[in-house]
Order: sequence, then structure tokens, then C-alpha cells
Amino acid sequence: MKRRKLDLTGLQNLLGLPLLYRKSGAGRWKVASYFTSATKGVSTLKEPVQIEDEIQFLDTKRLKISRNSFGDLVVELSDGSIHTSVVPVKAFPLTLPNQFIILIDADKKEIGLIEHIKELKKASRQVLEDELEKCYFMPKIQKIHDLSGRFGVTRWEVDTDRGQAQFDLRSRYDIRSLDAGRILIKDVDGVRYEIVNYHRLDVKSIALLETQI
Repeated sequence: MKRRKLDLTGLQNLLGLPLLYRKSGAGRWKVASYFTSATKGVSTLKEPVQIEDEIQFLDTKRLKISRNSFGDLVVELSDGSIHTSVVPVKAFPLTLPNQFIILIDADKKEIGLIEHIKELKKASRQVLEDELEKCYFMPKIQKIHDLSGRFGVTRWEVDTDRGQAQFDLRSRYDIRSLDAGRILIKDVDGVRYEIVNYHRLDVKSIALLETQI
């Protein structure tokens, strides 16, 4: 592994949003990156993952990621050390979903950070992408059939890439508009849905959505 200085100002400019800074006991400034997930593996991490201003960037060319017979994620580092029951965490799941992937071991300690998924070898990349998809389950809305309100809650009836779905929203603040027509929606149970580009939806779906954004 290689320890490298992280340009916090450059990262903040790249993300286009402010980062939350916190001073550690050792006197170092850290970036607190919060994440949420409904999956069993990630939900055990109750505290925000802390990214220090000097991080252990993993040697992705020599990094091996696989699964054992129990289906757990196994990571072998360049020095030959092996970690089992590893949980991958996206530092910036909304803005940089394929970059800055933190690997957490069974003791909830940081193993290191993968700067970009594409740097991994094909087999390791596929295993990691499959695991991240499970951890960050987010159905993509393809069509909106109906919106109905009752007692301050809006019921959505939609088609997603995972099939038909119904969910409730408490507030319009649970709908977040991003660049290029991308929409993120969080329902009352904390489940997130995504519209990749709402401009590409059918006319009725666009009309219904625009009453909420």
C-alpha cells in the first residue's frame, strides 16, 4: 500500500459541494463522509467513515478480491495479507460512485482505499461491482403511473428496473434533483430510488414528476 497526501481542496472542488471537516485527536483534519444503506452488511457501520488527509491507497494492480465458500468478500493485499468478511463503502456514493471505495475489515477498521474501480483487474472488479450493487440497492424508476396524496403522504405507483413498486413520500424534500435530469428519491422506509434522466421518461411520467420537483 502507498500512503499519499489527499488534496482536500481539490476534492471539494471536484465534488462541487462542501465537505464536513473534523479534527481528530491526533490533530489531523479529517473528511467525514456519511453514507446510508439498508443492507445488513453496511448497516452495522453506525459511524461515518473517516477519510484522513493521508490515506492508504491500495495497489489496485496487485489487489485481489474474491469470495470464499460462505460468499463473504475476501481481499488479498500486495503484501500477501488476507482479510475476510470485508465490506466496501463508497465515500461519495452520489457524486463519485466508482471512485474512492473504502474497504472495511471484520473489525470495522479501514484496510485502505481504492481510488477507482476501473484500476482493478477484471475478475476483482466484477466481484467488487456485484457486492456494491447489493450494498447500494437503488431501483431505477422507468415510468410513473400515478401519484396520490393522503394525510400529507404521497403514494407513488411506478415501474422500475426491478419490477412494479409502490412507495410513500412524506415530503418533497425527499426528492433531490441533480445534474443532467438525474433524480434521487427516498421513501418513508429509507429506500432510495433513482431516475437516471427524467427528461427521457414518457410525457405522463414527466408531467406527474414535475408536480413534485
